[in-house]
Amino acid sequence: MSSLPRDLDRDLAIAESSTSDLKDYLLSDQVFWSLSTPGPSRQPFPKGTLGGLLFRLGMLESLPNLLTPDQWERWEAARTTSDELLRHWAVQAEDKAMREASSRTRTWKRFLDEASQDPPRFQSEYAYQVEGRVCIASLMAFAGRAIETSTRDMLTAADNRLLQISTAGDFVWDEAIQPAFPEDRYPWLYARLR
Repeated sequence: MSSLPRDLDRDLAIAESSTSDLKDYLLSDQVFWSLSTPGPSRQPFPKGTLGGLLFRLGMLESLPNLLTPDQWERWEAARTTSDELLRHWAVQAEDKAMREASSRTRTWKRFLDEASQDPPRFQSEYAYQVEGRVCIASLMAFAGRAIETSTRDMLTAADNRLLQISTAGDFVWDEAIQPAFPEDRYPWLYARLR
């Protein structure tokens, strides 16, 4: 499956914007928020989330050879600041991770329930929807056992549903970023709905 090239500078800009808003976000009641830097009008940034920030920082860290020295410095600044804030506001960060993981898991389950009715029809949307599943993995790595059992059980059921309606396939995103997402850790990025 061919996909559009991933704009890593855009991912970095989203991570930077998320980091600049992170303290206010952690102290708010929101799970998803509008970034203070909205991005270009033609392609605005998505809502900010802890999972989105963790996903982007982790992906960029795994791809240093694709970043310029300036981009790597920007990544290091965002990582350092976000790590400090997440340590300082650890209780709030864990709460956000639990709430976001639950929300994203419900969305992932809903998508797979719909896709199971006609899997080929949903294949084109799959590469977009699976980003939420990658964010869940980032949240689980961050929050560990704090993620509720009910969320874990729902995620297992959703992932099992995916196994029923998919087959092994090529990496669903830009192959340039594939090294950041090994198949053994991210099997949903190597699935094709059938």
